[in-house]
Amino acid sequence: MSVPSQPSPSQQFINGLFGPAEGMSNTQRISRLLVVASAAGAVVTIRASPSYFWQLLTLGLASGGSMCFFGFLYGLPATAKDGENPFLQQIADWATKIIVGLGLANLGNMVPALQKMFEYISVTMTAKQVSPPLVGAVMSYFAVVGFFIGFTGTKLFLNAAMAPRDISK
Repeated sequence: MSVPSQPSPSQQFINGLFGPAEGMSNTQRISRLLVVASAAGAVVTIRASPSYFWQLLTLGLASGGSMCFFGFLYGLPATAKDGENPFLQQIADWATKIIVGLGLANLGNMVPALQKMFEYISVTMTAKQVSPPLVGAVMSYFAVVGFFIGFTGTKLFLNAAMAPRDISK
């Protein structure tokens, strides 16, 4: 009689974090990973500058929350029929064109402008200046995580809610 092998501690951690593989979609796994990534960002922020943790966390959450809206727009289901685009889908398309167009046209000016913005925010946060690269890292990290939380949340919940249902049964 064979004895079932026990999973390794690392496998137990992964199973505890992501749950069993049966019945879980990749989107659900990714959304759990993003929640862990947000928590990891908060931990790194507090380790980098414990005295300014709340200011940096608020800044990161504001950055992530604003990008979460764009993630929502890009995660919307495409419900176009006969070439028609719903209103929010058109907004997402316009936002893409504007971001790409302005990004390409002003690519050379973007880095100095971001450096000035990070310096301004780092000076105005507290009486003692916080490192501008730390401010930039916190804002960038939470912006990316916020975008993906908005995107995967929309894909997970809104797409399922808007899926056509067969009401004849």
